[in-house]
Amino acid sequence: MNFEDFIRRNLVRKATSDTELAKSLITESYKILKVIKELNPSDANATLLMRECYESFRQICEAIAVYKGYKIYSHEAITAFIAEILNEKEIAESFDRYRKIRNSINYYGTPISLAETQKALVEIPKFIDDLKKKYLFDVLRL
Repeated sequence: MNFEDFIRRNLVRKATSDTELAKSLITESYKILKVIKELNPSDANATLLMRECYESFRQICEAIAVYKGYKIYSHEAITAFIAEILNEKEIAESFDRYRKIRNSINYYGTPISLAETQKALVEIPKFIDDLKKKYLFDVLRL
């Protein structure tokens, strides 16, 4: 489904740009990343770290969306937003992959390997930094 389809199905709504909400989402995303960085990844916490790392990624994407005037009600629509509105195909593919991993954890109880979590702990913060620099620079200056 493309981004316009999500709009037609009311899973995305065009809205007024909301700088304060964007700032709040950025703050919450960075709080999660800070806590994650303080923990030592292990088999015991791999699932929790993966889930929270994805949440931090999602919050940054949502911050960009609300700053650009979109309210997104679907994680799949965030993938389309990243790919089509931001034209960040590689980031969109990774976001969607991590979305599916998060869903498999939350809805099917699928365990996640420590190696997969460690990969996410390196990759997701890089994507967040790239997105922040490209799309949230003005928000962070305010």
